[in-house]
Amino acid sequence: MLDESNDGALVDLGMACSLPEDVILQLFGGVARKAKQRWSAGSKVGLEFVGEQLVSAEASQEMVEIAHSIRARCLLAGIAALRERNFFSHSGLRTAAENAESAFYKLEDILRDPLMSVQSEKE
Repeated sequence: MLDESNDGALVDLGMACSLPEDVILQLFGGVARKAKQRWSAGSKVGLEFVGEQLVSAEASQEMVEIAHSIRARCLLAGIAALRERNFFSHSGLRTAAENAESAFYKLEDILRDPLMSVQSEKE
């Protein structure tokens, strides 16, 4: 891969060859993306990503391990692990993790000072 953006990738196949219009591109970190070929010149091909990222079996297993980490250790450690492995490019996962992180901090605030949170709810 020569270049990658949120919208697509530039790949060099090493030799001129034909690709189907729709392909699945395996990316670093265990994720894959559906892509459409938009242009080709010699051995280089421009691909546009289509839809959400796909998750490989390996990445899926990592996500299961992170889920266990959240239950066993700490929600924030699990969210940090998701960020480190770049799983936040999946919009649904990113939104759910950000909502969970926000809820965690609200819960933590309530647990630190439950009387203060009860008083603010009455107001």
